[in-house]
Amino acid sequence: MTKASFNRAIGDAIEPAGFCLVEDKRRDRTWRRQSGDYRQSIQIRTSSFDLKTASIYVGVADVALWREIKAASPSWPWPVLDNVEKNLGHLMGPYVDDWERSDPRAQTAAVEAIAGHAIPFIERVSSREGMRDYLEEFLGNSRGVRWGTGAKIRWDLAVIHLWLGNPQRGCDLLDDPPRRFREGEHSGPVIETIRRMCCEAAAKPS
Repeated sequence: MTKASFNRAIGDAIEPAGFCLVEDKRRDRTWRRQSGDYRQSIQIRTSSFDLKTASIYVGVADVALWREIKAASPSWPWPVLDNVEKNLGHLMGPYVDDWERSDPRAQTAAVEAIAGHAIPFIERVSSREGMRDYLEEFLGNSRGVRWGTGAKIRWDLAVIHLWLGNPQRGCDLLDDPPRRFREGEHSGPVIETIRRMCCEAAAKPS
């Protein structure tokens, strides 16, 4: 069993489901498929320490949401990023952080985990309601009342709540951001534009 055969086994398992290999680097390999406005990804990330183990990540990006972000900040420099990303092993119980790429048992377990956990998770969050529920849960579990790394999740959620008819929640999520986000070259326009859209919609008579 080789490391290459581990990668090949993952590809053989997901390519019939419509995933296409889009990135093949020395340490990372990424497959994607498009489902409506949702770009779905499965990625193998090889450990930078020993090159023998790898983590498998699943992700979903709402492309329509990213168009909204880009409209809010035309200078936004980054491409479409995943709105939801999860280590496959953390969808399982007990957790599995890394897979031994040369172990045939790990290969079999990884393929089974993708079918039993990754694909159902991807499909669950590939809707506005599903993504909203996951991101709200993530904020709650990670003490997301604070900003920090939760800034992106907050404005993602604010747009989704606006689309789903709950603009007040979006307005509340972006209320009183820390100065470094409020005055950020890229984050500032995004936060202010989306907050204004949500708060104005919330203020309209129902």
